[in-house]
Amino acid sequence: MVTVILNILISAFICFLWGKLLLQAFKKHIHEEIKAEISILIGLVGLAFFSSCLHLFLPIQWPMKILVLLISIIPAILNKWILVQFYQFISSKISLLLILVAALSIYIRPGTGDIGDYHLQAMKWAEYSGNVLGLGNFNRPLANNNWWFNLQSLLGFGELSLYVLNGLLFVICFSYLIHVYQKNEREFFLHLGFVIFLTMSCKTAFVGSVTPDFVVSCLIFINSSLFLQAFQSNKTENFKYILIILLSCFAITVKLNAAPLALLALVSFVMIIRQNKTFYLPILISLTAIIFFIPWLIGNVMVSGWLAYPVDGIDLFQVDWKVPKEVLKFERFSIIQWGKLPGGDIYKTAQLGLMEWLPGWFKFHDVFNRAMMLLALVSIPITMWFQIKQKNMAILLLLVLAIVGIVFCFSNGPHIRYTFGYMWILIGLGLYSISHLIPKIFTKSFSYPLLFVALLLAGSKYIQTPKLSLFEVNAYPKIAIDSQDWNMNKVYITKTNSSCWDQFPCSYYMVENCKMRGMKLEEGFKVER
Repeated sequence: MVTVILNILISAFICFLWGKLLLQAFKKHIHEEIKAEISILIGLVGLAFFSSCLHLFLPIQWPMKILVLLISIIPAILNKWILVQFYQFISSKISLLLILVAALSIYIRPGTGDIGDYHLQAMKWAEYSGNVLGLGNFNRPLANNNWWFNLQSLLGFGELSLYVLNGLLFVICFSYLIHVYQKNEREFFLHLGFVIFLTMSCKTAFVGSVTPDFVVSCLIFINSSLFLQAFQSNKTENFKYILIILLSCFAITVKLNAAPLALLALVSFVMIIRQNKTFYLPILISLTAIIFFIPWLIGNVMVSGWLAYPVDGIDLFQVDWKVPKEVLKFERFSIIQWGKLPGGDIYKTAQLGLMEWLPGWFKFHDVFNRAMMLLALVSIPITMWFQIKQKNMAILLLLVLAIVGIVFCFSNGPHIRYTFGYMWILIGLGLYSISHLIPKIFTKSFSYPLLFVALLLAGSKYIQTPKLSLFEVNAYPKIAIDSQDWNMNKVYITKTNSSCWDQFPCSYYMVENCKMRGMKLEEGFKVER
């Protein structure tokens, strides 16, 4: 447990210092004190870009970590007050309770499915080598060049398979949102919806695991909050709009179901143009966004041969490590059909009409998720009825974002976890729209009651853990997996419905006829035809 808490604190401190360093680039547009949570978030984005650029060629190991640490010392040397601000944030009662909740969630090693199938493998590959050509052929989901996994490797203790950034994101997102809603009585209900989701995430594997779905939901919440603050402000809000664009770009490198955030980024870009007399800032932001995406696109091509796996609309590269187009199409097909009826035959599911699979899909989910879906659906007409009359453009734009996001995710595979962020925006907007009908007594601080629920949810799982230790970290499951010899390299290939967890190198989704490109694993993989 102590090791987990220590990893969270170190990660928060490094991100905070990197955030403070990067904020110097925006100081001309900052007219208020930047909260510690935002500094940490900016640090995460900066570290994602920096580490992924280096990871094009280098493994994410201790030399890279030491370089990151040395750079982070710069702002602390230049301004000692920075250390005081971090201490004030991390030592507050709310932060300490949130860190405890996150640590409890991480310690129990939660999760099944994708977490054991390929998430941990992605981080093990990042620690083993620079980007591996054609890695998606060896393990199909690793054709997604996910920057969140690189970040987890950079700030985690890979030797222990300990990765804590989902927990850290839970801490900063929860803390930021409750401070925002305490400032504005009406916005309380919008942000309350977001915080309820974060609290209930302690019931699932979201906080304690490494899943990127939780990351996208958190970034959707923070972007929505920033947008509402900036759009309704009477001041020039260049920094908040720049931050929305930056976080939207980052979210897309984490998972493509964040693509609808491009709508919020586009509106923010337009607002920056309207608020500035010259085009200098818009041009600078455009160039920054392009530069930000370049290493991500290069990484995509390296691991899959495609610009953005599994999108086959742009086919530019004919390289020997390219994941075959038919595999890419099957990937999209299986994601969509599996989402309709989990566990069913995807080919039979593909023949069903909407009203044939939708009732079974709804029944498949638990009571909490069913209630969430119904609340989100009811919130749409409620929000439209009240906000169209009031001509509240900020709320209506968030409504459009949420609807577009849900439609986008469902059309690419109706997995409920893809839509959590968008659905809770709808619920928050519904509460916001009827806030004038709710007695003011309910707008008192809900922080500690929600924290207590989160602690109860995480703690109940913790005490059920068979092995409890103050310093040791629980190991992931060790499943017996047959090994194979590939050119003197030992690899593991799991059987159907088995998982790799952190046994490395292992594959659950190998492309047929996958072979090594050379004598070493880091030389990459190709498909022999």
